[in-house]
Amino acid sequence: MAQRTPTGYLCKDCVNQHQKIFNTAVWYDYLIVFFTSATLSGLAAVATIIITSIIWGIFIIVLAPLAGSMIANVTRRFVKNHRSPALNYTLVAGMIVGTLPVLLMSGLPALFVMLSGARM
Repeated sequence: MAQRTPTGYLCKDCVNQHQKIFNTAVWYDYLIVFFTSATLSGLAAVATIIITSIIWGIFIIVLAPLAGSMIANVTRRFVKNHRSPALNYTLVAGMIVGTLPVLLMSGLPALFVMLSGARM
């Protein structure tokens, strides 16, 4: 049975063969990507909080996506541009895990104050 691809119809074996060629990640690439992205996103979260507390908070809209794309580019270089769909998920998971401690320490107390309705 043929599968439709952007370039036309191919058999399932051909599609699987093409995917194997493009998935070049090895097992340790996942570790490198996870720990690199977690560390860099934690540092970027701290830097973003410091910068936006000194300057206007509106800059977080610009700084956060910029930091995310820089982290993705740095981790891609660390794994020598190896590719895999699961590698992208590992990158996102590392970024979330790296940012969570900073968010919990800085944002959680403010969230509790907001939810309690207390006034400062």
